Amino acid sequence: MKSIRFSFGRVASLLLAAFVLSGFVSCVQPDNSPDVIPENVSVLQASDSICGKWMYTTVYGDTRYYSYSELGCDTQIAPGKIDTASYGSHEGTVYIAKVSETSGYLYYQLADNITGYDDSYKAYTVECKGKWSAVYYEDLSDDSVKMSDAYKKTSKYDFPDSLKDVVELYTKDNGYFNTVAFTRVTE
Repeated sequence: MKSIRFSFGRVASLLLAAFVLSGFVSCVQPDNSPDVIPENVSVLQASDSICGKWMYTTVYGDTRYYSYSELGCDTQIAPGKIDTASYGSHEGTVYIAKVSETSGYLYYQLADNITGYDDSYKAYTVECKGKWSAVYYEDLSDDSVKMSDAYKKTSKYDFPDSLKDVVELYTKDNGYFNTVAFTRVTE
């Protein structure tokens, strides 16, 4: 009789432990998965025309100058990854909010701290891992686009803590974007 009680007690203890553990596991959100995705924001798809590799271009007179990086491009945009000249490479869900067929915003969570620069251009580490950033684009065509990372001289590196906050703060109207020209890199 004693061994039956011991077995029931042991089973009850295991069930209680499993119940408590499942409660903890269900509360944990994976990195880069916001609780609520704001209206008009969706997960970037491979079919979105902003996806691809982009090279920074400037034109002076009739001469076009290109920027070169180790990637063979300055910006790379794909589902699950974004790489920008300003803030580096970050893997995780990339979100898009289209303003029109040729303009919109991209939102992503910073996977690592980044290098920032003070007013005298001295480099320092910006503690921003897990915070959010954005890219604005406009005049998108098959082979060119104007786009910019989020940046405002008066409030450098003020990365928001959530997708909702980055959508509200980082807007062109709030002065965070000064677009420059890019050309699509074809392979």
